[in-house]
Amino acid sequence: MGIALGAAVFSGVAAGVAVWQGQAASRSAKSAERQAKAAEDQVLLMLRQMEREDDDRHIALQPDFQVSGHLDRGEGRHINEPRGLLTVSHKGGAALESVTVRASGADVRGVYLETRSEEFTSTPEVELGAMTDGTEQSFGVAFDYNVMTPVRTELVFTCQERNGSGRWDVHRVISLSELPPPAPRWLGGTRGVR
Repeated sequence: MGIALGAAVFSGVAAGVAVWQGQAASRSAKSAERQAKAAEDQVLLMLRQMEREDDDRHIALQPDFQVSGHLDRGEGRHINEPRGLLTVSHKGGAALESVTVRASGADVRGVYLETRSEEFTSTPEVELGAMTDGTEQSFGVAFDYNVMTPVRTELVFTCQERNGSGRWDVHRVISLSELPPPAPRWLGGTRGVR
Protein backbone atom coordinates (compact mmCIF):
# COMPACT_ATOMS: atom_id res chain seq x y z
CA MET A 1 0.00 0.00 0.00
CA GLY A 2 2.86 2.40 0.70
CA ILE A 3 4.14 1.93 -2.80
CA ALA A 4 0.75 2.66 -4.28
CA LEU A 5 0.39 5.73 -2.08
CA GLY A 6 3.87 6.93 -3.08
CA ALA A 7 3.05 6.38 -6.75
CA ALA A 8 -0.20 8.31 -6.37
CA VAL A 9 1.58 11.20 -4.64
CA PHE A 10 4.30 11.14 -7.30
CA SER A 11 1.65 11.14 -10.06
CA GLY A 12 -0.15 14.02 -8.39
CA VAL A 13 3.05 16.03 -8.12
CA ALA A 14 3.90 15.20 -11.74
CA ALA A 15 0.42 16.28 -12.85
CA GLY A 16 0.80 19.53 -10.88
CA VAL A 17 4.18 20.19 -12.48
CA ALA A 18 2.70 19.46 -15.92
CA VAL A 19 -0.20 21.87 -15.28
CA TRP A 20 2.24 24.51 -14.01
CA GLN A 21 4.48 24.00 -17.09
CA GLY A 22 1.43 24.22 -19.35
CA GLN A 23 0.36 27.49 -17.73
CA ALA A 24 3.90 28.84 -18.00
CA ALA A 25 4.04 27.80 -21.65
CA SER A 26 0.66 29.44 -22.26
CA ARG A 27 1.85 32.67 -20.60
CA SER A 28 5.04 32.51 -22.64
CA ALA A 29 3.08 31.95 -25.86
CA LYS A 30 0.78 34.89 -25.07
CA SER A 31 3.79 37.05 -24.32
CA ALA A 32 5.40 36.00 -27.60
CA GLU A 33 2.10 36.75 -29.38
CA ARG A 34 2.01 40.26 -27.86
CA GLN A 35 5.62 40.84 -28.88
CA ALA A 36 4.93 39.65 -32.43
CA LYS A 37 1.87 41.96 -32.62
CA ALA A 38 3.96 44.88 -31.30
CA ALA A 39 6.67 44.17 -33.90
CA GLU A 40 4.02 43.98 -36.64
CA ASP A 41 2.54 47.31 -35.48
CA GLN A 42 6.03 48.82 -35.50
CA VAL A 43 6.60 47.65 -39.09
CA LEU A 44 3.22 49.08 -40.18
CA LEU A 45 4.05 52.37 -38.49
CA MET A 46 7.42 52.47 -40.25
CA LEU A 47 5.77 51.73 -43.62
CA ARG A 48 3.22 54.52 -43.09
CA GLN A 49 6.03 56.91 -42.20
CA MET A 50 7.93 55.94 -45.36
CA GLU A 51 4.75 56.45 -47.42
CA ARG A 52 4.30 59.91 -45.86
CA GLU A 53 7.90 60.77 -46.69
CA ASP A 54 7.34 59.58 -50.28
CA ASP A 55 4.13 61.65 -50.43
CA ASP A 56 5.99 64.71 -49.08
CA ARG A 57 8.75 64.21 -51.68
CA HIS A 58 6.15 63.77 -54.41
CA ILE A 59 4.37 66.98 -53.38
CA ALA A 60 7.66 68.91 -53.12
CA LEU A 61 8.66 67.87 -56.66
CA GLN A 62 5.27 68.59 -58.26
CA PRO A 63 5.77 70.88 -61.26
CA ASP A 64 4.70 74.49 -60.87
CA PHE A 65 3.25 75.83 -64.12
CA GLN A 66 2.24 79.36 -65.01
CA VAL A 67 -0.05 79.71 -68.03
CA SER A 68 -0.71 82.88 -70.02
CA GLY A 69 -2.45 83.57 -73.29
CA HIS A 70 -5.25 85.26 -75.18
CA LEU A 71 -8.04 84.48 -77.64
CA ASP A 72 -7.31 85.11 -81.33
CA ARG A 73 -10.29 85.20 -83.68
CA GLY A 74 -8.03 85.16 -86.71
CA GLU A 75 -8.11 86.87 -90.06
CA GLY A 76 -8.92 85.86 -93.58
CA ARG A 77 -9.85 82.21 -93.93
CA HIS A 78 -9.30 81.64 -90.19
CA ILE A 79 -11.95 84.18 -89.15
CA ASN A 80 -14.37 81.48 -87.94
CA GLU A 81 -11.68 79.49 -86.16
CA PRO A 82 -11.05 81.22 -82.82
CA ARG A 83 -8.03 79.91 -80.99
CA GLY A 84 -6.48 80.38 -77.62
CA LEU A 85 -2.79 81.07 -78.07
CA LEU A 86 -1.12 79.95 -74.83
CA THR A 87 2.29 79.67 -73.26
CA VAL A 88 3.08 77.43 -70.30
CA SER A 89 6.15 78.24 -68.19
CA HIS A 90 7.80 75.67 -65.90
CA LYS A 91 8.46 77.68 -62.72
CA GLY A 92 9.79 74.94 -60.43
CA GLY A 93 9.59 71.32 -59.42
CA ALA A 94 11.05 68.19 -60.98
CA ALA A 95 12.70 68.08 -64.38
CA LEU A 96 10.16 66.43 -66.68
CA GLU A 97 10.69 63.77 -69.32
CA SER A 98 7.34 64.53 -70.92
CA VAL A 99 4.37 66.86 -70.56
CA THR A 100 1.01 66.27 -72.22
CA VAL A 101 -1.80 68.84 -72.15
CA ARG A 102 -5.59 68.43 -72.42
CA ALA A 103 -8.16 71.23 -72.44
CA SER A 104 -11.83 71.25 -71.50
CA GLY A 105 -14.59 73.76 -71.01
CA ALA A 106 -17.51 75.26 -72.87
CA ASP A 107 -16.82 75.60 -76.60
CA VAL A 108 -13.41 73.80 -76.42
CA ARG A 109 -12.78 71.63 -79.49
CA GLY A 110 -9.26 70.42 -78.63
CA VAL A 111 -5.60 71.38 -78.45
CA TYR A 112 -2.87 71.70 -81.08
CA LEU A 113 0.79 72.67 -81.56
CA GLU A 114 0.85 74.26 -85.03
CA THR A 115 1.03 78.01 -85.49
CA ARG A 116 -1.71 80.21 -86.95
CA SER A 117 0.00 80.35 -90.37
CA GLU A 118 -0.10 76.57 -90.77
CA GLU A 119 -2.98 74.18 -91.12
CA PHE A 120 -3.78 72.54 -87.84
CA THR A 121 -5.79 69.68 -86.47
CA SER A 122 -6.99 69.86 -82.90
CA THR A 123 -6.84 66.66 -80.87
CA PRO A 124 -7.93 65.78 -77.33
CA GLU A 125 -4.33 66.09 -76.09
CA VAL A 126 -0.87 67.00 -77.37
CA GLU A 127 2.64 66.18 -76.24
CA LEU A 128 4.61 69.32 -75.30
CA GLY A 129 7.87 67.43 -74.76
CA ALA A 130 10.43 67.64 -71.97
CA MET A 131 10.46 70.65 -69.64
CA THR A 132 12.75 71.88 -66.88
CA ASP A 133 12.68 74.86 -64.56
CA GLY A 134 12.64 78.04 -66.66
CA THR A 135 11.50 76.53 -69.95
CA GLU A 136 8.40 77.59 -71.88
CA GLN A 137 6.24 75.84 -74.46
CA SER A 138 3.52 77.29 -76.69
CA PHE A 139 0.35 75.51 -77.74
CA GLY A 140 -3.15 76.36 -78.83
CA VAL A 141 -6.73 75.58 -77.86
CA ALA A 142 -9.34 75.43 -80.62
CA PHE A 143 -12.81 76.80 -79.85
CA ASP A 144 -16.22 76.73 -81.51
CA TYR A 145 -16.70 79.63 -83.94
CA ASN A 146 -19.26 81.41 -81.72
CA VAL A 147 -17.23 81.40 -78.48
CA MET A 148 -17.90 84.34 -76.16
CA THR A 149 -15.14 86.02 -74.17
CA PRO A 150 -13.84 85.74 -71.61
CA VAL A 151 -13.76 82.00 -72.10
CA ARG A 152 -12.88 79.81 -69.10
CA THR A 153 -10.56 76.99 -70.09
CA GLU A 154 -9.49 74.13 -67.87
CA LEU A 155 -6.07 72.61 -68.61
CA VAL A 156 -4.59 69.34 -67.32
CA PHE A 157 -0.85 68.83 -67.72
CA THR A 158 0.13 65.17 -67.30
CA CYS A 159 3.81 65.04 -66.35
CA GLN A 160 6.40 62.27 -66.09
CA GLU A 161 9.52 62.90 -64.01
CA ARG A 162 12.81 62.73 -65.96
CA ASN A 163 15.01 60.86 -63.46
CA GLY A 164 12.44 59.12 -61.32
CA SER A 165 9.04 57.55 -61.19
CA GLY A 166 7.03 60.66 -60.30
CA ARG A 167 3.82 61.33 -62.24
CA TRP A 168 1.59 64.33 -61.76
CA ASP A 169 -1.63 65.75 -63.16
CA VAL A 170 -1.31 69.52 -62.75
CA HIS A 171 -4.59 71.43 -63.15
CA ARG A 172 -4.76 75.05 -64.24
CA VAL A 173 -7.71 77.27 -65.20
CA ILE A 174 -7.26 80.29 -67.43
CA SER A 175 -9.73 82.90 -68.62
CA LEU A 176 -8.98 83.93 -72.19
CA SER A 177 -9.96 87.29 -73.70
CA GLU A 178 -9.09 88.97 -76.96
CA LEU A 179 -6.19 91.39 -77.05
CA PRO A 180 -7.25 95.03 -77.37
CA PRO A 181 -6.86 96.45 -80.87
CA PRO A 182 -3.56 98.21 -81.50
CA ALA A 183 -3.53 101.97 -80.98
CA PRO A 184 -3.91 103.89 -84.26
CA ARG A 185 -0.74 105.21 -85.79
CA TRP A 186 -1.04 108.69 -87.18
CA LEU A 187 0.57 109.48 -90.46
CA GLY A 188 2.57 112.65 -90.68
CA GLY A 189 3.62 113.01 -87.05
CA THR A 190 1.74 114.21 -84.01
CA ARG A 191 -2.04 114.33 -84.16
CA GLY A 192 -3.50 117.81 -84.59
CA VAL A 193 -0.20 119.48 -85.51
CA ARG A 194 0.09 120.85 -89.09
